[in-house]
Amino acid sequence: MNVDENETRTVSSVELSTQAQGENNMTNSQNSETPQDLGGPRITQNPPPAPQPAPTKTPQDLGGPRILQNPLAAYTVKKGSNPTVEVTIKNPSTNASLNWNANIVYGAGATGWLNLGQIVNPIPSNSPVSLSVTVLTDNLTAGHTYTATLVATSARGNAQAPISVTVN
Repeated sequence: MNVDENETRTVSSVELSTQAQGENNMTNSQNSETPQDLGGPRITQNPPPAPQPAPTKTPQDLGGPRILQNPLAAYTVKKGSNPTVEVTIKNPSTNASLNWNANIVYGAGATGWLNLGQIVNPIPSNSPVSLSVTVLTDNLTAGHTYTATLVATSARGNAQAPISVTVN
């Protein structure tokens, strides 16, 4: 097979041109790399980064139950009626459910005039539940104000809410 001399030169010229470009590219890429980009692991004199403090929790995210809504703080009721109201209790934790309980501590005078409904346990994290409280007026005297404290307790803390009921 005969090869034309011009054709050979063209091929050789292309090959040389391609080879020269490759060398230029290698030279350019070698020049653009910094010593930090090359090689294996390095031992540096920089100290390790300081440990980051744990995220701080706000007081709303700590502890036991929170009493959010207490309609019995200043409540007026007609003698002979036995109204039921809902008190909202919240678990402030964003990552753990809350087992809790509730009771009533009565002020001076009559006792037993409040009845607590069923306690929902546990309260899911960052969630509210309702606690039904019934005011029993049969043994209360019209014209008097009765006081008590609703106490919500848990292993993580307690909450209290004042109750003041005036009977008409």
